[in-house]
Amino acid sequence: MLYTYYVLIRIILYLFFITLIYLPYVLISSEEKGKKIVSKLKRNFAIFVIKLTKSQVEVIYDNKENFNAFSEKNLLIVSNHQSFVDIPLLLGYFPKSVGFIAKKEIRKWLIFNLWMDRAQCVFLDRKNPKNAVKSIKIAMNHIKKGNSIVVFPEGTRTNDGSIKEFKKGSFKLATETETNIIPVSIINTYEVMNKHKFKINKNKKIKLIIGKTYIVENKTKENLTNIHKDIREIITENIKKYQIEYNHFINIKKRESYS
Repeated sequence: MLYTYYVLIRIILYLFFITLIYLPYVLISSEEKGKKIVSKLKRNFAIFVIKLTKSQVEVIYDNKENFNAFSEKNLLIVSNHQSFVDIPLLLGYFPKSVGFIAKKEIRKWLIFNLWMDRAQCVFLDRKNPKNAVKSIKIAMNHIKKGNSIVVFPEGTRTNDGSIKEFKKGSFKLATETETNIIPVSIINTYEVMNKHKFKINKNKKIKLIIGKTYIVENKTKENLTNIHKDIREIITENIKKYQIEYNHFINIKKRESYS
């Protein structure tokens, strides 16, 4: 538990430093220049956080040529949600600068809230449907401007590591803007830190699986009726596929340690 508080202090000090040094410069820069600065800062910060957990990250492409063909476009990245660690994992290791739809409570976090708007993040009030609709429209505008957004359609972190049902509402970001989707599967951040205990478990192996692009553009609404189920199935199947490989790796390591 002491290590968890050590990590938290390091994160706060890091944020305080970059806010003191870089935020004034971002505020006086043009929108485009400020966006580039924030994009680099948030990636460096996210990698710093993951390294503090001493996790090993493996990025896997289900089809890298397919991803490269669409990577220059704005995208909706849809991921399962296991842990607080998911956000720095995606910010630091997804091969494209992304913003987030985040719960409104994060706006209250000191220092973080100074950066969230500039990092193309949108706050969602899940308890107020009217405000939630406004947030979705703001996120749509971000996408129309060429930005890519991450959503966690489960709505919250998993209780036990399994994938909950996907809420259909967040997929309007894709269907209303004809934005293609990258399904992302996250494995094992639940073991690093989960919602049941505020504790970091060090030296875990994390997988970030970038699935094949799910084409939305030029499809009719009828063809996208079950989009939330389709994406959930893709993410689930990729987890099953690569979790088997991960478990096989762990079993080999255990046998080696006993021999």
